[in-house]
Amino acid sequence: MHAPIRFGVVCDGDLLPAWQARCLDELMSLDGVECALRVQPRPEVSGRPRGLGGRLFRLYRDQWARPRALRAVPLPGRVAAAPSLAWGSSAAAVGALPREGLDFLLHLGGPLPEGAAGLARYGVWSLRTGSRSTGGPRFFREILAGESVMRAMLCRELAPGRGVGLKQGRFAIARHSYARSVDELHFACAHWVRELCIDLRNGHTEPFAAAAEPLPEPDAGSPTLGELLRFLGVQLLELVKRTASDLLRHEQWTVGVAQRPIESFLETPDTSDVSWFPTLDRNHYLADPFVAELGGKRMVLSELYDHRSAHATIAAWTLDAGPGAPRPVTVIEADVHLSYPFVFEHEGQTFCIPESCAAREIALYRADPASCRWSRVATLVEGVAAADSTLFRHEGRFWIACNDVERGRHRDLCLFHADDLMGPWTPHATNPVLMDVCCARPGGTPFVHEGRLYRPAQDCSTGYGKALVIRRITHLSPTCFREVTAAVVRPDPGGAFPDGIHTLSAAGHQTLLDAKRTIFHPMEALHVLRSALRKRL
Repeated sequence: MHAPIRFGVVCDGDLLPAWQARCLDELMSLDGVECALRVQPRPEVSGRPRGLGGRLFRLYRDQWARPRALRAVPLPGRVAAAPSLAWGSSAAAVGALPREGLDFLLHLGGPLPEGAAGLARYGVWSLRTGSRSTGGPRFFREILAGESVMRAMLCRELAPGRGVGLKQGRFAIARHSYARSVDELHFACAHWVRELCIDLRNGHTEPFAAAAEPLPEPDAGSPTLGELLRFLGVQLLELVKRTASDLLRHEQWTVGVAQRPIESFLETPDTSDVSWFPTLDRNHYLADPFVAELGGKRMVLSELYDHRSAHATIAAWTLDAGPGAPRPVTVIEADVHLSYPFVFEHEGQTFCIPESCAAREIALYRADPASCRWSRVATLVEGVAAADSTLFRHEGRFWIACNDVERGRHRDLCLFHADDLMGPWTPHATNPVLMDVCCARPGGTPFVHEGRLYRPAQDCSTGYGKALVIRRITHLSPTCFREVTAAVVRPDPGGAFPDGIHTLSAAGHQTLLDAKRTIFHPMEALHVLRSALRKRL
């Protein structure tokens, strides 16, 4: 039986942004969690936009951009029913608050008086974003500056401007859409308080004992009129560029071989020595390569994409067939798009987990070594839109790492574990274990080097499949996950495929990779127009 968790919340009035309401709803969905206090700043200390630029930006945000995360909604009922207290910004207001029984104070809006950090066992928690000390609304000056990533942190405030990061993430900035940027970050961060309470229940209190560090500056100030006009111009220009890119620039991937093992990329991440296979034709490409030993041959399984249908199957071809373009043969197909055929061996048999996120499942296929045919044998995980599912073993347990595209495309890393390959598979206690567009989505074969476990991952901060990072996993258990970046692998800027790289796959003493360039394909442009028309209708 877990000890009850009692918290207080500081918020502006009886209405609050939708993302904060979702945060409280998820928190209150945990058994044994109680809102013991609701604190409201007095009206005279609540913030208001200043200047013409600030007022016009508020009008633009609320009447034109209208991000869903900032829509005003009522306080959740159980929070609204909690004992309430109004306070000002003076230190004397602290004396009016209860000093016992609170595990943390959740700061969602309004100023905090000096000394509030000592009111609860685990202090004051608040969301901080960015690193630009100029302040202003979230994403405003980041979009102005042309930045591609926004950092966010759920932090414990220890002193003015100093604290401890409890949960952290990096989120892609949609420079063409203020609303999309705001919604993605805020709705993702809404899960963090609940996840942190689960961490506390599981005994993971290490972040609370960390030394205080400088925190990102809180949002402050208002845009000037000149800044607002430049901001609107930047968004319009980015929207035009994005639309033109969608219509005129389309991906063409190919597969290559490096004559060195996968662990060599830790020390030498350069890709200029990769030998790239010729592309198939203008209508098809190969990507996501993995090797299977079948019938005495080394077979490459990869995505085979058809520009004309915007559909992909899993194809196989012989790795050592000699020079020339591969001759792929479809070996796995389905009604949904298939890609990333992750191959592994278990108990003398060869298996494959192709990505089929549109079917919201992780399916397992087994190879017949005599015929090289693949048959579906099990569904490992149901109800998850899992992209790039990657299976590995660690300390006697099976693990699957994947990107849940319904939670956050390219951004959320989820883990599942089991004692047996056929399951049952259990979600990690803190899923998603990582929110980071720079390194969450899996990108190849996990491997062990000098006793340490590594996993390739994709850096999608400036676009899908732009680069790879190799992450060293430092802690992995059903309740804990931590990792750090060990190397960054980028495409060769002077090569024939300079625009992206997103798979690093072990093949014995060789390594398979893929890379892309951009071309114009009229059928892809037609798919974009059809998709836009469907959304409009």
